[in-house]
Amino acid sequence: MARWSRVIVLALVLGVSNSLFAYTAESIFKEYRSRIYQIKVVDIESDSRTSIGSGFIVADQFTVATNYHVISAFVAKPDKYKIMIVPEIGDALPVDVVDFDIVNDLALLKADKALGEPILIAPQEPIQGTVIFSVGNPHDLGMTVVPGTYNGLADNAYYHRIHFSGSINPGMSGGPVFDAQGELTGINVATSGNQVSFLVPAKKLAEFITRREVIAPEQMLARAEAQLLESQAQLLEDFLTLPRETDTLGDAQVLGDIKGLVSCWGRSSRDEDEDYLVVEVTKGCSLTDNIYISGQMTTGSLGYQFYWYDGRELSRVQFDRFLQQKMDWRADNYVSYTDVSNYQCSEDFTQIGDDGLTSDIAKSFFCVRRYTKFQQLHDMLYFRVAKRGQFALVSHVTVSGVSESSALAFLESFTGDVKWP
Repeated sequence: MARWSRVIVLALVLGVSNSLFAYTAESIFKEYRSRIYQIKVVDIESDSRTSIGSGFIVADQFTVATNYHVISAFVAKPDKYKIMIVPEIGDALPVDVVDFDIVNDLALLKADKALGEPILIAPQEPIQGTVIFSVGNPHDLGMTVVPGTYNGLADNAYYHRIHFSGSINPGMSGGPVFDAQGELTGINVATSGNQVSFLVPAKKLAEFITRREVIAPEQMLARAEAQLLESQAQLLEDFLTLPRETDTLGDAQVLGDIKGLVSCWGRSSRDEDEDYLVVEVTKGCSLTDNIYISGQMTTGSLGYQFYWYDGRELSRVQFDRFLQQKMDWRADNYVSYTDVSNYQCSEDFTQIGDDGLTSDIAKSFFCVRRYTKFQQLHDMLYFRVAKRGQFALVSHVTVSGVSESSALAFLESFTGDVKWP
């Protein structure tokens, strides 16, 4: 027996027998159920919940971590809502918002009484392909453990997310995800269905805990605005400095993929089994994610689209009419009409070509709208139609949640990468 004890101790020291001591869904459930809570945002006037999520004890015995989007209604209107945490067994407790990280979709809440031992954050990420365990309260059905696969960071996700092969359902947002050693490796945040889910990396929570500040309710919107400005300034700096590809579209040279930032897709009407009078070749490029502000508003998007048209089967007049129908645009982010002002636009017309044909022109629009609650933030939209003869290139770009000066710097760089005619 002593010999086998020595073998086990040696295996632990060498780290070659972790599977003998790995956590299972059953052991995760038993050990952590008392440290995981349902989060409820309650409308004060009706005393009814308006949203639910999950959370867990972290950092100290009084602090609970969850997603920002779970408690976003309170941040927007702290006089209208209150936040409660509900243990699996026992009464609901009121909590205050300590701080939040809107970019990484994290929030820290604080109770007036000790809640229990905090969950430890893993010092390193799991090996790709290993089993991890997502925990939360799906559809208000009680605590559930969902085993799944750790796939590493999602490709091309600018706002870092872990790709998790498992089912994260509504109500599990903000819940912890454990590795095989029973330590926190991620936080539930989103799903695309069919067991394609996403987690906030635990290291983002660890970094947030070290820099957290205690903010009063009246400071929350200013805190959110500062975080969004900082994030978008970094996004545009990355756009200006990361290596980029230039692609051919018809006779034009246009901006393509930016590794680690923007991915592109394309299509051509020649690929479709239909009659056509105008050949259309398109390329669309964008970030794969954005930043959640509220159920009515997202920001943090960046995208650009190009459309090449060959209209030689039409007369010049017919081609002009065709292009007029294409002169429509919209921003890539989702907002309600109360979130933003109307666009303020400027127009520019430029004669192109050297043959004196007045129909050969470039027409562009630069538009900016301001956020109503975040006065330093803007959405920027740029739209350009360049036509020469019976060929045309349409360029469309949007950036959301940026300062006006950053938007202008972005536009200058973007237009420099488009070459036609």
